[in-house]
Amino acid sequence: GAGFRYSTNAREMSLGNSIISEYNQGFNSFSNPALLSSIKKYEFGTSYFLMSLDRHVQVLSIARNLNNSAGTSISIFRSGVKNIEYKDFSNQSYGFFDSSESYIMLSFGTDIVQSFSIGFNLKAIFNHIGTYKASGISADIGLLYKLSDQLVLSLVINDIYGKYSWEESNKEEILPIISAVGLKYNLNDNINLFSKVDYIKPENRNLHRFSMGIELNRLNYSIRTGLIQKSEQNNFGIDGVGHFFNTFKILLGFGTNINDFLKLDFCVDLGNQEEGVSHLVSLSLIK
Repeated sequence: GAGFRYSTNAREMSLGNSIISEYNQGFNSFSNPALLSSIKKYEFGTSYFLMSLDRHVQVLSIARNLNNSAGTSISIFRSGVKNIEYKDFSNQSYGFFDSSESYIMLSFGTDIVQSFSIGFNLKAIFNHIGTYKASGISADIGLLYKLSDQLVLSLVINDIYGKYSWEESNKEEILPIISAVGLKYNLNDNINLFSKVDYIKPENRNLHRFSMGIELNRLNYSIRTGLIQKSEQNNFGIDGVGHFFNTFKILLGFGTNINDFLKLDFCVDLGNQEEGVSHLVSLSLIK
């Protein structure tokens, strides 16, 4: 399931993947399915991430409102790596192969009361490594509570009962559940602040990851920056001084309204450990 954890759209990534409490045009079901309750028309979202190290992410989502307080969507996600070299134990090369993880997702979100919403994702998941294939199912649940006009609290639990079954060996591989708590705060009409904490428990280890983002909105464009904690390890030196740039990955991005219906978002991922710069592009449309 690691291929699912990067991001699905440029706006979300440029804000550090921290916007589970914020309406995200064209991509609400990925951010938090509870946000589908806010959809008022048809929405379309698509992304293409041209990334370093032969990686890529492709996304397509179509959503619509069911009534004034509920919405649904169908989405496709695929991430992968190309040109991975085959080598044996003596370091002999035997050509190249590709790897990918993908899913088809059905989503639903609705208001329970005016300030509280809930949503669900059901995913058919697929894994492909060279000639080996696996498939399975997974589910997500999202909750959203509007504490005030300025403050919104969210909870998302990803990959509930998620697992792969490999065709060749009948071996099952369990996806770890990832829980996230997020906050959105409107500092004023033009500035939004976001924060999120992810929790995962692989092999009985309790791991947390913090992320945050800041968005400055103008009439026809937005400027964004985000931070994602690289690991839970303490990155402070012997002298007690924190090494900030070794602790967080920095994202930069912007968005612009091409017209009243079409929106373009862009993110630059500066990468980790000299992996190179990645360019992320998303388009969303309301009809």
